[in-house]
Amino acid sequence: MKKIKKQKSSSEITERTRYEWVSFTRSYLSLARIGLEELKNKHYIRKCSFEYDFEYNNKHLLIPIIFNIKHSIELIIKSLGVNIDKKYAWGHNLKNLIKDLQSKMPKIKKQNKIKEFVKLVFKYYECKFWSNKIVGQSDIIDRKNDIFRFPDNDANFILDLILFKNISQKETDELLNDIKKLNALLGILSSQISKTKSPELHKSVNGCDNES
Repeated sequence: MKKIKKQKSSSEITERTRYEWVSFTRSYLSLARIGLEELKNKHYIRKCSFEYDFEYNNKHLLIPIIFNIKHSIELIIKSLGVNIDKKYAWGHNLKNLIKDLQSKMPKIKKQNKIKEFVKLVFKYYECKFWSNKIVGQSDIIDRKNDIFRFPDNDANFILDLILFKNISQKETDELLNDIKKLNALLGILSSQISKTKSPELHKSVNGCDNES
């Protein structure tokens, strides 16, 4: 595994900063959700708008939606890392980042939630949502997490924009369900990590130990 470059100093990582990481993450997840709802309901589309001829009709809005999901996953990993040791890893390679997080993850009760999160990380790292419709038989190495950020990217993978025209509601619902899962996992894993660091404080603040 490639060595992850760590932040040199944790002096600027405070309790406030930890919550800011969570806020950033949930903001990107929320914008992805809003985009999916707009694709379905089309509240803001106008015939005179520049979007009318292409983005909404061809569902190109899915490109930034998926980028937001992939970027959110990167932020979740880094947010959890900050919660563990007040440090975060540089870089954008989701595969390396999640392995680094696993290596320093404290022992928590809900191990199944870690496995669920890792499965989602690789699903979007390898772009294998929609039954591999995006990648086909290709093996993608999205080192910089930029396939949905630039037409030309470090993975040398070109998105087939035409296929977005035929994405079904079932497939957009798959993205929406994953967004909900990611949001829930962020909360659960953050809480589990906090328990390992200060169990009595966590119990006094939350009043119970019954996370789903």
